[in-house]
Amino acid sequence: MNPAAKRSTHRPTTRIVPPELGVARLSIAGFAALDDSERMRAAALGLQRDLGLRADSLLLAAAPAPTRSTQGGEALVAWCLRRNESDGAMPVTDVFAAMQQPRLHWVDAPGGYLIGPMGAATVEPDAGTRDALPESLLTLLATPGSDALSECVLVQRDRAALDDDRLALWSAASGIRFRDGAWPESQAVALVAPVLAAPRQAPAALDRALRWALAFALVCVALSAWRFASLSPVAVGATTGATQAAAAGPLLGRIQRVVPALFASLQGASYGGGAWVLTFAPGVDAESLRTAVALLETNGFAVQSTSQPAPRLRVALADAGAAR
Repeated sequence: MNPAAKRSTHRPTTRIVPPELGVARLSIAGFAALDDSERMRAAALGLQRDLGLRADSLLLAAAPAPTRSTQGGEALVAWCLRRNESDGAMPVTDVFAAMQQPRLHWVDAPGGYLIGPMGAATVEPDAGTRDALPESLLTLLATPGSDALSECVLVQRDRAALDDDRLALWSAASGIRFRDGAWPESQAVALVAPVLAAPRQAPAALDRALRWALAFALVCVALSAWRFASLSPVAVGATTGATQAAAAGPLLGRIQRVVPALFASLQGASYGGGAWVLTFAPGVDAESLRTAVALLETNGFAVQSTSQPAPRLRVALADAGAAR
């Protein structure tokens, strides 16, 4: 049991039972291997998944179920609505010991409540159908996983309202044995509010686009700085009519504005000699490449293309290409 769920020696407690207490057996993969806080979060998520219960309105207790396989994937979960105890009493439950046994426990029969390995149910005695098995009992016996139940222990039975003759009739009708007994000894555990992890919001498409744009801009700045540092000094008096090589970043930006769709298949890019060599994924559509070449040439670029060993384009300004 989790440390947060141990009985406090300094704080009064209030024992919670059905119908105020809900009980269920949930399938949660790897539950037995989780630590205490992880078990509480997993139980809260399991209740929301299987029963539609919001954990932020509940107090919970959880424990591993007796393993029927080697996976440790079942949990016993008890819950109640959050309470406002004026005396500060801690709500506790002791149902897990009863749920870990292969039998039913019926408290305060013929009314009261039933606890079994698969859950709990309250019982409403009906004088008009006193010889018929209670519907709550039939429901628990029909629950998947309860087929091995063969005994029902009656705790604090009202013998005047439920005599031995009627128990014998019910036993013959259901095939299970009814006997008087005691509630199993166990340490009560506290019902506490689960500490749920703060949800992480998935990045929106705009967020991802902005991050890629920022990364691209940083690459362009770095390339521009490298290109500027690698250029040899130009002699004073050089021909002023010579075409200046475009900076790497602005040139790549112009190329992307002309053929933005093509950049979705871009695998690599390198700059040198005033031109960008763009390498694309092998599966890029050849017609898309031809269309891109036509668009680039129409917009003042000189383009050379090759398909081996991978589709590539060498793109420079048309006047720069003519100068070379």
